[in-house]
Amino acid sequence: TQFSGYNGYNLTQNGPQSFLDAGYPASLIGVSISFEGTRFGGVTTMGQPYSSWQFVSTVTHSGGTGYASIPASGRFYDAVADAAYCISGGFVYSYQNVQSVTAIANWAKGRGFKGIMIYDYNAGIDVGATDPNLLGHTVASVFLNGVQPPPPPVPPSGSISASPLTVPFGGDSVLL
Repeated sequence: TQFSGYNGYNLTQNGPQSFLDAGYPASLIGVSISFEGTRFGGVTTMGQPYSSWQFVSTVTHSGGTGYASIPASGRFYDAVADAAYCISGGFVYSYQNVQSVTAIANWAKGRGFKGIMIYDYNAGIDVGATDPNLLGHTVASVFLNGVQPPPPPVPPSGSISASPLTVPFGGDSVLL
């Protein structure tokens, strides 16, 4: 499916499904996923005509990919379109996340495709995450095993304080 008002390329319209409908075998057609996101200017929601665009990193921490990162706040997932987007700072961003790559991999696997090509891979590496390659691992796990990987463990958060009274005498270490 797709965002309301969008008439471009996607899996079902003008894409791989149209080749299947024309009789080509799925084993001879490729499906690709770009981990590069896009930032659109002059819009306030998905599906509107935009005035400018640029490529961005799919993840919050681009880690030297050369792309700006998508903001961490203002992120949404449209379950009807199976697409992630972000509205922040006068821009709308489209990008891939675990849910969207899972949907694409399940779609391709369910139709008999033998593989998926990932491109712009570095734009999907989150150097600040527990699993920096989570998007790639998700595609591989769903496509090869038919299951979505468990979410990465969430590290503990909060604050602690240490004072001279709580640190062992002599400078030993404190186990938290």
